[in-house]
Amino acid sequence: MQHDTLHITCTIAWIVASGLKSLVAHFVHENLHMRGQVVEVLFRMTDEEMHAWHDKPQDASDLALMHCMLDLTSTPLFQHIESNHHASYPGGSLMCLQLFAFLVSFIRRHYCKDNVLRLSPKLLTLLLSWTTKSDADDGERQVWNVQHVM
Repeated sequence: MQHDTLHITCTIAWIVASGLKSLVAHFVHENLHMRGQVVEVLFRMTDEEMHAWHDKPQDASDLALMHCMLDLTSTPLFQHIESNHHASYPGGSLMCLQLFAFLVSFIRRHYCKDNVLRLSPKLLTLLLSWTTKSDADDGERQVWNVQHVM
């Protein structure tokens, strides 16, 4: 238990020190193994067991973490996620789609009036294409169905 608490404390400190932003450029790294590792790190950072991302912030530390997550929107992360739609590492397309779903849900929950986030037609077309691409798996189709209902 103490190890878990120390791990979470160090992870929070890393996030607040712009750790998340440091990952973004590597989402399109030409080495697919490296790309996979970077996507996995951000994916793990969005785990609700690591931090209750969708809960109302309880203190200044929670607020700082939320601002760091929102600050990812000032980077090319969404474009890099789109780049993993095709020609990614095995499982990369699904993991990037899940990250996209998390980010959209997080932004909608905390930063949109009445929890309404309107996505552009271009973005909706991209999301739909994720489910209709020839190599889409059931996980990608399921993420679209859940996100589409939200």
